[in-house]
Amino acid sequence: MDFLYGIALNLLLKLFLEGSAILPLGPATSPPVRYAIEESARPVKIPDWVNRVPKDGFMGISGFCTSIEEARQQALHSAVAQIVQNMGAEYTLSHDSSVSGDARSAHYELKERLAYTARWFVSSVNENIKEIDIQQTKGKYVCFVLVKYPRVMIDKLRRLTLGARAGARILSKENGRVNVEVRENNGVEIILMEYEVKMTTTNRHADIVTMFFMKVPKAASHTAQGIIEKKVSVKDNARTLSVAYPTSVSNFKSFLLGSETETRIVLHGYDEVGRPVSLTVSGF
Repeated sequence: MDFLYGIALNLLLKLFLEGSAILPLGPATSPPVRYAIEESARPVKIPDWVNRVPKDGFMGISGFCTSIEEARQQALHSAVAQIVQNMGAEYTLSHDSSVSGDARSAHYELKERLAYTARWFVSSVNENIKEIDIQQTKGKYVCFVLVKYPRVMIDKLRRLTLGARAGARILSKENGRVNVEVRENNGVEIILMEYEVKMTTTNRHADIVTMFFMKVPKAASHTAQGIIEKKVSVKDNARTLSVAYPTSVSNFKSFLLGSETETRIVLHGYDEVGRPVSLTVSGF
């Protein structure tokens, strides 16, 4: 798990630092930020707040850039790198390698999953800019930025990076319905809205029956989908829901064919940052 988390941290930082990732997703909800742009050939003046970084504050500084936006991006990158390092330093994780086997596929899936976390990260950083100072000197721009990112948000970022830890199991079956318990243990909300039931019947005597009587398939499957009557939200707790499923009926024909039916129920939904979630119900 630590190894996976280390890869996640490095991918998250890479995703954030890609050119388009830093753009705000919409208008910030934090108070308007004051820009102080000075045109001067004098040395850069260090803002007073740079030397008085508050608790949970992360200060970023850019190099000398050819545009205001480039300077702002560099300063934000600097602050973001500190946030990610602070997030991982507690766990002393600095892995930057890949696992063997189908690592390429696993790496791709992990990056795809982290893209959702990066969007939330980008939005939360932009909404928590407390100070920004952009100065112009000798035709270049330099930016200082202060981002407040408290421990509670770093902990949430860590949880979102790892994703939800959820499972589902059958509690009981009655009257063509199944009562299912869903549990989530990592503090990442998941919302379940749909379910899928797949019934696969295997006819163990198919070859013999086909040889002497009539042709019958060795296996057949049927899939049904439905909407959960009331969407279920689970986060650090357990909830119970009920879904309908077709019951298999034992008769002389199924006895003759040696039929065995396997039922599989999968719950579908998404987590709090929009990642798709699928849970296979255990206990059949």
